[in-house]
Amino acid sequence: MKKYKFRLAAYTDSAGKTNPDAPRNGNEDNMFVCADLSSKGQETLFSVDKEESLSKGGCLLVVADGMGGMNAGEVASEIAINVVKESFSPDTIQSSVFESPKTRARFMEGVVVRADEAIKRHAEQNSECEGMGSTLIMAWLYEGKVTVTWCGDSRAYLYRPGVGLKQISKDHSYVQELVGEGKITMDEAFDH
Repeated sequence: MKKYKFRLAAYTDSAGKTNPDAPRNGNEDNMFVCADLSSKGQETLFSVDKEESLSKGGCLLVVADGMGGMNAGEVASEIAINVVKESFSPDTIQSSVFESPKTRARFMEGVVVRADEAIKRHAEQNSECEGMGSTLIMAWLYEGKVTVTWCGDSRAYLYRPGVGLKQISKDHSYVQELVGEGKITMDEAFDH
């Protein structure tokens, strides 16, 4: 089986977690990394620069960012991550999902929909969570191919040595729509 080398780091400055001068207090982010989707435990976080063998189920990387300024963003992002974990459980996922990049993409899009439904259901049952929401972005590495799906403005980037970072997803936001329509530039989008 081919070995892949991962270099991972996860942190946020904007939520005030690591920077005392940040504009907001608290952290509404949640993440899930599973190097071996075929294992029962799933919480197979791995060390930076440690070589990991890609399992028959592949590797999944997920970030959910509770919407800032909304009620209970941290609850929404936790619900989203839990739906992902349940959906990718070896006991739950069906073998037909692995057939092609299209079947994997459809499956991942369904996971996003189920996460959204679970968040809305929780908000309906808990008034203190009214209006909560979360972005969600997932990258699934399987047999040398990566399938990415997302909802909201959490972004996916491709990194290549010598080339650098290239954004490969587009935000699901009003500002991104304005950029796409040519009404504002990417530079203007940062302050819009």
